[in-house]
Formats: sequence, C-alpha cells, structure tokens
Amino acid sequence: MRKYVLFPALLLAVCSLPAAALPLTPSGKHVAVSTNASSEYDQGLRALNEKNLDLAEKMFMKAVENDRSAAGPLLALAEVARLRKSDTDVEKWVRKAMEVAPRSAETQLAMGRLLFARRDFTGAEKFMLNAASTDPKSTAPLFDLGELYLNATSQPVRAVEMFDKAVKLNPKHAGGHFGLAHAYLRSGNPGRALDHFKTAVRLEPENPLALVGLSQAQAAQGKMDDAVASLMAARKLAPKLDTIPLHLGMVHQQARRWTDAYAAYDDAIKLNGELAIAYNNLAWMAVERRERLVEAVKWAQKAVDLAPRTTEFVDTLAWAKRAQGDLKGAVALLDSIAEAPNASPTALYHLGIAKAESGQKREAIAAFKRVLNGNTKFAQADDVAIRIKQLEAR
Repeated sequence: MRKYVLFPALLLAVCSLPAAALPLTPSGKHVAVSTNASSEYDQGLRALNEKNLDLAEKMFMKAVENDRSAAGPLLALAEVARLRKSDTDVEKWVRKAMEVAPRSAETQLAMGRLLFARRDFTGAEKFMLNAASTDPKSTAPLFDLGELYLNATSQPVRAVEMFDKAVKLNPKHAGGHFGLAHAYLRSGNPGRALDHFKTAVRLEPENPLALVGLSQAQAAQGKMDDAVASLMAARKLAPKLDTIPLHLGMVHQQARRWTDAYAAYDDAIKLNGELAIAYNNLAWMAVERRERLVEAVKWAQKAVDLAPRTTEFVDTLAWAKRAQGDLKGAVALLDSIAEAPNASPTALYHLGIAKAESGQKREAIAAFKRVLNGNTKFAQADDVAIRIKQLEAR
C-alpha cells in the first residue's frame, strides 16, 4: 500500500489573481476600474504600485470626496486595506462600492473575492458568475471561478470549462493555460494537462512553477524521467524554491527510488523547515519500507505539530506509532480522526486494522463496515471485505 500526500495545486502562484479588490496586470500592477478617473485617483494608483500605502490612501480618500458615486476609489481603498491585512476595512470599502455600483463587473468580482476569502463559496460563486455575465470579455472572473471550482468546491470539470473560456479570450495568458492544465489533471486527463502545461512553459519559460506543473502531468503518465528533468530545469531557475525538491521527492517516491526520495525531501526541509508535507511523506515512506522507524515517528509528529488539523498527517503518525509497536497510541490517534462523520476511508481502514490487532473485534468490524459504506471504489475494498468475514468467523 503506497500513500503520499500531494502538494496542493499551485494555481494562485501563477494563474489566478490574488484576492485583490482592484484588477491587476499579469506583472502585478494595479489598474483602474471603469470610472471617470480623477487626478487624485491616478496619483493614488501610482502610489499603490510603488507600495506607498499612506499616500495611496490619502489620494483615494480625496477621490472619494470628489465623486461619491465612483466605485473605483472605494475598491482602491479596499485594496489598500487588503495590503495592510485589515479584513474589516476591506469588507467596509467593498460593500460601499457595491452600494454605489451594484451592477459593475468590478464590484461584483471584488465582492466574490471577499466572500471567497471568507470561505463563503456559494456566495462567492454567485457574484463571480454575475461578474462574468456582466463583462463577458473579461478573463478575471473566469480565472477566479476556475480557482473556486478547482481548489474550493472540488469541481474540476467546471474548472476546465472556466479556464477554457479564459484561454480562448486570451490564448497568450500563461496562467490561464496553467490553470486549465491543473483542471485537466485533476479531472483525470493528464494528456490534455500535458499540452497546456507545455504551452504555459512556452509562454513563460522563466517561470519555474510552470515546469513543476509539467512534471506533475508527466508523472501522472508514468514518465518519471521526464518529470525529473522538468523539475531539475525548474531548480536551475529557482534553486531556493522549496516546492521543487518537494515534488522531486514525490516523483522519486512514486517511482520507488527511495534513496533519491529521501534526499529530495531532506533538501525541501533544508529550504523550509516548516514544510509539513515533506515530513509527512518522509514518515510514510519509512513506515512503508519498515526502516528508520524512530525517525518516522519524529517526522510524522513534526508534520502534525505544524498542521494539526490535517487528518492525513494524524493518520500517518498513527501508522508510524503502530509500526514502532505503540498500538495503543495508534488507536488513540485513529479514534480521534474517525469520530468525524466524513472520516476518510483510509483512516477507517487503518483504525479497523489497529482495533483488530488490539483484540477489539466488534469495533474493528464497525470501522471496516464504515469503509465500505459508499466507498466501493476504495483501493483496499476487497481486503476490507475479507477482514470482515475473518473477524465475523471468529
């Protein structure tokens, strides 16, 4: 049984816009929204792009005083608040912009992004769709919808639809192809993903994340040597980017090149000592190999310490404890994550095994039966059924 946690999609880093209240150019410059721009507003934008937030705020406030019906300065003030990490002020200014220009695509999109940041994905989708309908030639709401469907609501097919519309509007947008590639990859079409990752690399050859994405598609097709080559090329562009050795470790682990995987994860941790996923994958690999078990427990514990709410990491720690002989500790951890009604089938499977090994027959059967409830595609479903029969026959 092989398990390693994949790094979340790198979409924001190259594709979609940040949760900005103002539109951005691909280079990250703020641009004006539809408004009768005043000189104060223009001065504020220049100050904002120069990171002079005090001057920007001053100019935007003057622009608001000069024209209280313009949404642009209000959204600009929201952007200043966002850069200052003042969530309360962001919401205040975005809502004021909605009051003065409720049908503006820019204000609708800003509201959608605000709700997205608050994890109100249903509300965010509504406003983003309205923005896309209001301004059908704009790629920004399509990118944001693509990110929402891909990373928030797990609807990769919808994400493909949105990113595809975006790249048709702007075929030379590398981020659009990057997002579309990830959506294809998530929806189980690595071939199409490969095509669009290659396009993203061609359009932005100096962007290492495009190469990292390309490596994911190559690995999904079993082209491990190609994946390694892409990651090594990315490493030359960004030798201090921890994502690169992390993915290199995943590729080597998938290819069962254990020594190389250990080394790559270690390199990732040297670059970022708080990279929980690297510790988790090191621990799982050691448990699977039945080696370095003392280190495995330490690695797994470090991952949990860094990300205590990530149940996959807790599951790895439990399995490491079991491998080291601490069955009681393993059961306690697995019980803690199995309490949730939507507990993962893997955690329940591990709980069933640990309970059975602890002599808790009834509890083991209950855990195994939860695995099969609605999870007929679980990779170890046949083994679960066999274990249930064996336990019931005792």
